[in-house]
Amino acid sequence: NGWQLSSGTDFRIDKLIGGSSNVFSAEANGDIGMGTTSPEAALHVKGFGSKLIIEDSNSTAGVRNVIQLKNKGGVGFEMRDTSIDNAWDFRTAGNGGFLVSNIGVAGSKLQINTDGSVFLNGAGFSLNGSTNNVIVGGTHTAVQHIASSSREVKKDFATIDGKAVMDKIKNLEVTEWRYKDEAAQGKHIGPMAEDFFKLFKLGADDKHVSATDMASIAIIAAKELQKKSDLMDATSSALKSKTDQLELENRTLKARLVSLEKLVTTLASGNGLLPEKGKSVVFNQKSID
Repeated sequence: NGWQLSSGTDFRIDKLIGGSSNVFSAEANGDIGMGTTSPEAALHVKGFGSKLIIEDSNSTAGVRNVIQLKNKGGVGFEMRDTSIDNAWDFRTAGNGGFLVSNIGVAGSKLQINTDGSVFLNGAGFSLNGSTNNVIVGGTHTAVQHIASSSREVKKDFATIDGKAVMDKIKNLEVTEWRYKDEAAQGKHIGPMAEDFFKLFKLGADDKHVSATDMASIAIIAAKELQKKSDLMDATSSALKSKTDQLELENRTLKARLVSLEKLVTTLASGNGLLPEKGKSVVFNQKSID
């Protein structure tokens, strides 16, 4: 067991165990190598199954920064898997935010801005910290979506004119279509956001339609149709009652007419007014039937 120090153009410390094993190397250009005689950076640490540990020895518990990276401009670090030659880059953004990128693949995969907004895959998914808006580009799939609808998060309440909503629905064109970046079999039915906004003036702009607004308009339409159905049922019930009353009166008149015919027949037979024996008097019931 022994150590060897050598100097010349470079300075090295080697551990001698059955041959030379480099421990420390200081190159003429200022690069430092640990475990390598050919450092590829200002500090290059290389070893089999090795890891780098930086530990703060303060015995008092507390949050501390143990690594600080500085650069006049964007600063970051890279993680590379040499077995598949895949690398990820973690660095600050030009606007002061933070970026995560897959090296060799265009565009950042994760971006966090100083205002708290978060972007995944560019504009594929974004969370705006100042407005609390979440924007998803493409198809969003979930077991369920629960929208906040408590009275506690709402304001500026106003009553709705159901008939006016029904008139607007009549003028709202609904077509079948699919999104431009969607497969041919992906079809949908619905109005255009521009038409919806023009008629109802709901939502933030004429490029998006709130599912809550669409569902609520459907509820209003259902309520208006229920009102018409209730009115038709009430009218039908009144007509049936009137018909039942007329039928009862008609049956009563018929019964009275039959009694009157019998009486007249009896009187006519007794006075010999009937032309033939066994004949009876029958009144015209056309007006009653």
